[in-house]
Amino acid sequence: MDAIFGLLGVLGIIIGVIMLVVALFKKRSKKMAGIVTVLGLVFFIIGLSLPSNEVETVSSEEEAEDVQESDEETEMAEKEAEEAKAKADAEALAKEEADAQAKAEAEAQAIADAKAKEAAEVEAKKQEESTKFSNAIQALDKSSVEKEVLAQAEIDWDGDYEMQDYQYENQMSAYASLANLTIDEEHEEVLLNNAINDWDNDYEMIVYQYDNQIAAYNWVQDLNLDTDVKKNILQAALSNWGSDYEMVQYEYENQLEAYEN
Repeated sequence: MDAIFGLLGVLGIIIGVIMLVVALFKKRSKKMAGIVTVLGLVFFIIGLSLPSNEVETVSSEEEAEDVQESDEETEMAEKEAEEAKAKADAEALAKEEADAQAKAEAEAQAIADAKAKEAAEVEAKKQEESTKFSNAIQALDKSSVEKEVLAQAEIDWDGDYEMQDYQYENQMSAYASLANLTIDEEHEEVLLNNAINDWDNDYEMIVYQYDNQIAAYNWVQDLNLDTDVKKNILQAALSNWGSDYEMVQYEYENQLEAYEN
């Protein structure tokens, strides 16, 4: 549109000048020539004042490019922000999981340590208690025991080698059984020492008496003393026989039977 006005302006000026020249030579009125010239000049000025379509096009294209670049930059910034947020969330989640795992491992270790400590305390207590009492048989020298047992078998079965061997094997088996005993309670130590005192190096009889006395002791401990009579009978039997629980059991049963009959 600006080029048209400019072109019309130039054309109007040229025509006006020509008409003015013709009017001068022919001595005619110059009014029309002046009007045409003035109009051409006006159109020319208007054409100059109007912006060029090309400039507008260029401007529009630049603006479009700027908008596109701005949109791309915005989109890229948003994408980078999303990626950064996703990365931060992933790192936070990984840290949370690592902390949870570390906490679980610490708790599991604490529980394991507590159990190990408890087991060690129980074992220490057990060892302490076991050292309070002793097994006199374990203190004997095995080679000396073998010699004594063999000598006694030869005395008991002079010339009868079969019986000597039989007695020797039985005595050594009984000795091994006694040596393997774990003495954890006071009554066990007392009953074993009593049997040793009663039977010296007759290990078969020591085993026999010890087993019977332990069984009788357990029987006494399991008694249901639900009456004063039963309590008195047991107290009397213990006073009479002390740690000889076979005789305590024997007297208690006989006395209670007599009372009930």
